[in-house]
Amino acid sequence: MRLMLIGPTGAGKTTLSHALTGSTDQARKTQMIHFVGDFMDTPGEYLEIPRFYRALLVSAQQADRILLVVAADKPELQLPHGFAQAFSRPVIGVINKIDRVGCDLPSAYTILGETGVKEPYFPVSAATGQGLTGLKIYLGL
Repeated sequence: MRLMLIGPTGAGKTTLSHALTGSTDQARKTQMIHFVGDFMDTPGEYLEIPRFYRALLVSAQQADRILLVVAADKPELQLPHGFAQAFSRPVIGVINKIDRVGCDLPSAYTILGETGVKEPYFPVSAATGQGLTGLKIYLGL
């Protein structure tokens, strides 16, 4: 199963993909869509700049599921209402960085809901591993 990770810059998409695969590589700034095994990691700018939406939608055709990742300590996402429904693949909401000071889970849940992502949502910390077991089980990893 191929998974595509999308989310704003700094949400921890690359770190999350490493945590889910057991990779020990150091996370670097993603500059273009990066394929690693069954994961497609995308630059945050693809979600932040509307002219890149088409690239996301086209690339998503290569995925079985899409993980929309937001950061719990900065739950900000400027997307059109219902944006997740533009994808022809299931979109799963992941709230990363729940180990950080200043977590705002209620805002993250609201943002995912307004974006059109249906529950369940998965609060996780890619850095500490908290919550990853439930996400892995849900994804069948």
